[in-house]
Amino acid sequence: MGWLKVIAKLLLGLVAVLALAIGLLVWQGHRLAGKRWDIAIPARAPAATIDLAEGARIAQIRGCTGCHAKDLGGEVLAETPIGDLVPPNLTTGKGGVTAGYADADWERSIRHGVSPKGRALILMPSDDNTRVSEADFAQLLAYLKSVPAVDRALPPTRLTPLGYALLGAGQLPLLAVERIDHSLQPAAPTVAADAAYGAYLAHTCSGCHGNNFAGGPIPGMPPGAPPAANLTPAGRLPQWTLGQFGTAVRTGARPDGTRMDEHFMPWPAFAAMTDIEVEALYRHFGSLPKAERRN
Repeated sequence: MGWLKVIAKLLLGLVAVLALAIGLLVWQGHRLAGKRWDIAIPARAPAATIDLAEGARIAQIRGCTGCHAKDLGGEVLAETPIGDLVPPNLTTGKGGVTAGYADADWERSIRHGVSPKGRALILMPSDDNTRVSEADFAQLLAYLKSVPAVDRALPPTRLTPLGYALLGAGQLPLLAVERIDHSLQPAAPTVAADAAYGAYLAHTCSGCHGNNFAGGPIPGMPPGAPPAANLTPAGRLPQWTLGQFGTAVRTGARPDGTRMDEHFMPWPAFAAMTDIEVEALYRHFGSLPKAERRN
C-alpha cells in the first residue's frame, strides 16, 4: 500500500502547485485591471459646426448604441463564466456615470479606454476609436452629451476568478488601453468612395476581424461563437458584388440567403452607413492582400 501513499502525496502536491499557479494568475489579472493610467488629453478648439443627427449616426455605426442600449442608458450585455459584462449608463440620469465628465474624460474613455480615475475600462473597444477624426469625434461627443437623461441603475462589470485568471494569463483581451498607441494623432480623411476612406472606416471592424481582417475566432467570445469572416480576398468577398456587400452589411442577409447573427455581427449598427461608406469599405477590403490567419 506504500505506493498508494506516494501517489496520493504526488496528487496533493500537483493540486497545490496548480492552485498556486491559478492564484498567481488571478492576482495578475487583478493587478492589470487595477493599474492606473495617466493619459494626458490636449486642449482642443471647439468644432466649427455641430450636427447632432450626424453625431447620432456615428454613435450607431461605432457601436455605442449597440452596447449601451439605444437610449444609451446601459444594459446587461452578457452574463458569462468570465463575469457579468455591463456597459454602463452614459446619460446624466440616475445610475449614469457621466454626470461629472469633462470633455477630456469622454475622450479618455472613448479613444483611450481609461476612466476619469485612470483605471482601464473593461470591454470598451477604444482601440477601434483611436483613429476617429477630430471632426467625427466632435459630432459624436456633442451627441453623447445631448442625450436625454435615463434613470437606470446597473451593476458594474465584474469579472469572476476565472475571468481574472484568463486576463492574467493574457488569454482575455478585455483591456483595450494596453493595445493602444496613446500618442497617435488622428488623421483627417477625405470622404470618398475609395479604399483610402474605407481604411479609415474599417478600424471599427478590426476588433472582431483582426488587424489584417482575416477573421477567425474572436478573442474573448464564448465557446461556440461563430468565427469572424475573412474580409480579405482570401475570403468570400471577391464573389460578392458591391450591391450584395451593401445588403449584407446593412441587413445581415448574405447572397446565399443565410442571415448573420446580429449578436456576433452587429449589422443593425451599420444600417446607417451611407452609400459612399459602404462602397469605401468594399474597395478597401478588396484592396487588401490575401490573408489566411488573423494578426
